Amino acid sequence: MKVLKNFASLIVMGLGVIALIVFLSAPAVSLTGKVTDTITNYNGWQVAFGYTSTNTVLGVSVDVEVLKASALAIIALVLVVGGVVMALLSMGKKPKRLFILIGVVAFVGAAILMFLSAQGISFVEKRESIESLYKIALGAGSIIAGILNAVAAFFMLLKML
Repeated sequence: MKVLKNFASLIVMGLGVIALIVFLSAPAVSLTGKVTDTITNYNGWQVAFGYTSTNTVLGVSVDVEVLKASALAIIALVLVVGGVVMALLSMGKKPKRLFILIGVVAFVGAAILMFLSAQGISFVEKRESIESLYKIALGAGSIIAGILNAVAAFFMLLKML
């Protein structure tokens, strides 16, 4: 237990960085067609900052905006970075409890927001028309990143005990 407590800040920083990488690169939201069985995945980068698809029609390239930037996903990313910074600031023999508490709140908030990323996705078209054609679900990236953030919050709490 003492060994875990000594390395808790390093573990938390590693979990936070891994959660960021997984959320930004793995599929965060999946759209499954209700009529056809097509599956479209969007990673966290596309969900957070928007996505424009380039289609070629009769030799002409056309850019079509598919997703708008999602404030929910951007806030989740900022909270993870804030939690990692709080873990860095809480390193040392006598860590400040305030840094630890802010880090715990940041990681818990990030975990919740990553689990809600499917609800916070912003389509260019009306959401009702998208939901009539597709089933919107969480992707593996959101689920894994949410779990990693919850575990990071646990290790931050462990540091305080």
